[in-house]
Amino acid sequence: MGIKNLICQFTSQQKWMKKMRLDDYLSKFAELKALYNIVKHDFSIRELMHHNWNHILRDLARGVILGEKEGANVKIVLASVLLHDIGRLYGNGTRAQLYLP
Repeated sequence: MGIKNLICQFTSQQKWMKKMRLDDYLSKFAELKALYNIVKHDFSIRELMHHNWNHILRDLARGVILGEKEGANVKIVLASVLLHDIGRLYGNGTRAQLYLP
């Protein structure tokens, strides 16, 4: 097996492991899984154009990677990511409501 094949195999395993990490955290912490389900439901109902559920999923992936790299409490990081755009779900959607006065 050549070095190119080993690199490809390693890269494939890394991608698979990254996909599993979020599930591992959700399985480990029931309250995080509950929050995940609630936020997913609320974002799915609103069908926002930009700050939508796909945006949250991308940020969750980044949160796992950065949180682990920095030695952070990943449970807190993921809860923060889940809630970071929650204000966009409520109110009349004006830009003024998204910021503190």
